[in-house]
Amino acid sequence: MREVLPLALQSTASLNGAAAQLPAAPNLKGRFPAVILQTGKPTDDLGVRAVLTSLSATDFCMQLHHSVDKGDKLMVITQLSHAIVLLRGEVVGVEQHEQGSDCCLRIQQHQLFSLAAAEVA
Repeated sequence: MREVLPLALQSTASLNGAAAQLPAAPNLKGRFPAVILQTGKPTDDLGVRAVLTSLSATDFCMQLHHSVDKGDKLMVITQLSHAIVLLRGEVVGVEQHEQGSDCCLRIQQHQLFSLAAAEVA
């Protein structure tokens, strides 16, 4: 016997005591080579290599061999498969250690460039 579908969009389930939860945003984890193109402050560290360790729709984390501070704005470029990803973000969390920094940035702007079209020539 088939289940009868409701005729109205109104749910009969009780929401009393239920907490609203947002689904977790998809998060890509790995070790993707990246380059810091701009730091937002005068420095000779442009073109510094880094490793992108996590990427979601709203933020990204990376490891680098120099220090950054909370509030710094960075422009980072990386390649994921057949796409070049350019990210601008603000450092929202940083953990300093002897080898450099592990930091997380909130994405302020992003741009994707496809390499697939270039291969069709």
